[in-house]
Amino acid sequence: MKKLDAVKKPAPVKKTDAAKKPKPEKKLAVSKKLHSPKKLDAEEHAILAAYEADEFKSVAGAKLEINRHKTYAEATFQKDSRINIRISSKDLRLLQKRALREGLPYQTLIASLLHKYVEGRLVEQS
Repeated sequence: MKKLDAVKKPAPVKKTDAAKKPKPEKKLAVSKKLHSPKKLDAEEHAILAAYEADEFKSVAGAKLEINRHKTYAEATFQKDSRINIRISSKDLRLLQKRALREGLPYQTLIASLLHKYVEGRLVEQS
C-alpha cells in the first residue's frame, strides 16, 4: 500500500502595520423614513406622510400633561387590596366590550372607574 503524504497547511500570513490599524467606524445617517412590514391603511399612510414631512409640532405643556397622566397611572396601578363582587353577566359583558374598545383589560377599566368615582371625577350626565 502506498502511504499518503500529510497535507501541509499554508504558512500564516503576517499582518502588516496597515492591517493592524483599527478601521474607522462608519457613521450611519439616521433616516426618518419608517419601513413597516405590515400594510398601512389610508389613515396610517397620511400620518406617516405627515411625520416624514415634519408636519408634527410639539404642543405647549406636553411634558406637564404627560407627568400628570403618569401620576394617575401610578395611582391606578398601585394595587394593594383585593375585592370580589357580583354583577350581572350583562353588565360584565358590556364592561368587557368597553374595555376592549379602550384597549385595556376590563378589570383595569373597573378599577379606573371606581377610582374616578371616589375621587369625584366621575359625574352623572344630565
